[in-house]
This record gives sequence, structure tokens and C-alpha cells, in this order.
Amino acid sequence: MNAPPHCTADTSPANLVSHIIAITSGKGGVGKSSISVNLGIALSRLGRKVCLLDADTGMANINILLGLTPASSLEHVLFAHKSVESVMLDAPHGLKVIPGASGIMECSDLKPRQQMHLTRELVRIERDFDYLLIDTAAGISDTNLNFIQSAQQTIVVITGEPTSLTDAFSMIKVLRMRGKRKNYHVIVNMCTSTKQAREVYLRFAGAVEKYIGIKVDYLGYILQDESLRAAVTMQSPVTLFPQSDPSCRNFFRLSEALEARLGEVQALPSFSRHWHRLAKQQLLAKDTESPENGPSASVADFCDTLLTKIEKGEVSVADMEKIQAALHRALSAQAEQPLYDEARFGSQQNLLQQLRTNRDKPLMHFLK
Repeated sequence: MNAPPHCTADTSPANLVSHIIAITSGKGGVGKSSISVNLGIALSRLGRKVCLLDADTGMANINILLGLTPASSLEHVLFAHKSVESVMLDAPHGLKVIPGASGIMECSDLKPRQQMHLTRELVRIERDFDYLLIDTAAGISDTNLNFIQSAQQTIVVITGEPTSLTDAFSMIKVLRMRGKRKNYHVIVNMCTSTKQAREVYLRFAGAVEKYIGIKVDYLGYILQDESLRAAVTMQSPVTLFPQSDPSCRNFFRLSEALEARLGEVQALPSFSRHWHRLAKQQLLAKDTESPENGPSASVADFCDTLLTKIEKGEVSVADMEKIQAALHRALSAQAEQPLYDEARFGSQQNLLQQLRTNRDKPLMHFLK
């Protein structure tokens, strides 16, 4: 049996991390969650260590497709400070599942502190698996887009329906605007033939490349199959069938194609890094945009970030007005703010002093 793909480079435990793969779609009803479950089981049956995170924080159903009844879920990780290991479920063939928070509206828009808590929990398991599959919600909510951006690879599930193609196109366009430009793999689901699948993919890929400037990869297809419908009703995925079964074989074909794509790709801890960076940015933005909130514990990091942006000429006059207001609030509490190390004290104090002394001078003074 082949070794997990990321083991081809550095196999020391400190350097092993999961391949983080978001499985998503522009609209619901295209079979995304069923593909996530079956792909996870297929990879597990190939001997890979796989964890499936149900990140559809409004309509979670991974546990339903597997016939599992969780006592706790992602909701308890976010709001009850449970560890992610304590809510993890055992699925067939060694697959691990982190159940989502179905129907919990508070989870659909994660706050910075919740994001940081989730990051701390997930960073511990990021090195425990060969694959961390993220079954996202459909659509372009901020939380959904952040889950996709945090993954190294993105699998986009489409069908031949015009609404599926249009919504998937729009989602990639938004992701492109947010900086995600590569590693998109397309699965065409519910197609009637190999030929139709190829035609749907080529039409979609052509539009994405022409109008968004992104090339997408054709990972494969899933034919229309009554066995898949029956499997959902029976809460028994088709990848539990013998590998010779046609329905099961489709997903082994996809899992082998995925491994071939990632065979030379080094897995990186992008998931935890992205959420750490995002939460930090949102905490800093809260300081600059909400004068009534008072000083926060991130003043030192904020000062460092500001100094860097000023040096690069990235701070506008409008931004500086907000920044001044936030830093003036922080002056009285500066003695209580954690400065993290002595070397940074001088530059931070100097910036704060300049803003206090020159608060009535033209703002362009600070941009020279």
C-alpha cells in the first residue's frame, strides 16, 4: 500500500500535517455532503487517516448520512469550551467525524474569539491525520468563505443545472476577490454519462478561466445512481459496499485521482494559520472601528501592524482618522496593555506619543 501523499517529503512527526480540503458548492442540493462522506470513507479504506469536519453550521447532516447520533457537536466546542476530541465520532473504517451544529444560528457567523478557540482546538489535530476534509455550507457567507480560504485545496461540486453552474461560478469569483486563486478541483455530480460530465466541466471551466482568470482541475464525476439515493435513506453510504460495486467504485476512482493530484504537494498548516490571522485582523478592526468599545488587549500588535503599514504607504487618510481615535483611547490604559517584549516598547510609545502630540495637525503628516 502506498504511503500517504504528504509523507513523500519529510516524514518526521513534527512535519506531518493534514491535507486540508474544503468540499463545497455554490448552491445546495447538489450532493456535496454525500460526496464528502463517501470520499472520506474511500480514503480511509485506502489506509489513510481521515477526519471529516461538518462545517455546515446551519444545516449540518454528516452524522445523519452516517447513521450516527452525537451527544455533542461543534456547538459545544464553540460555546461550551469542549475539546474537539471530546465531540469526535468514530465512523466506519476508522473515519473520524466532527459533527456540525445543526440549526444553531449563532454558529453561522463566528465571532473572532470563537474562531480563535476553534483554531486552537483544530491545530491539535492538524498533525494527526493524512486528510482533514471540510464539508462546508453552500453559498458565500463569510464563515463559509473563511472555511474555504483556510483550506489548501478546494473541491467544487457542480451539476449540469444552470443554477448550480452559475452559483459555483459566483462563489469562485468572490473567492478570487478575497485572494484565493488556485487549487480548485471540480466534481460533476448526477450526470447521465461520461460524455455529459466532460461537457459540463468544459463549459464551467471555460467560463471560470475566461471571466475570472482561474484554471480549475477536473477531478472526476459521479453518475446518476439509485443506489446513492437509497444509501441516503438507509443512512448507509455506498462506500460501505464491496469495492467491486459500481456505486462504490466511483468514489474509489475519485479518491485515487485526488491522491494522484496531491502526490507531490507538501501539506502545510494553512488551516490554523488562516484562522489565527483572520481572528487577529478582526480584533484589530474592532479597535479601529468601534470607539465606544475602549482599549483592547491587542494594542501592542496593533501598533506594530500600523507602523509597518505606514512605512509601506498602505494607510489612507480616512483610515488614519479611525486609527487616531482608537489609539487616543488606548493612551490612558497603555500601562496595563501587554507589550510582549521590551524591544517593541520604544516604537509603540513613540507612535502613540506622536499621535497624542500631533492630534490636531494635518493627517498627511503621518503619511510622509
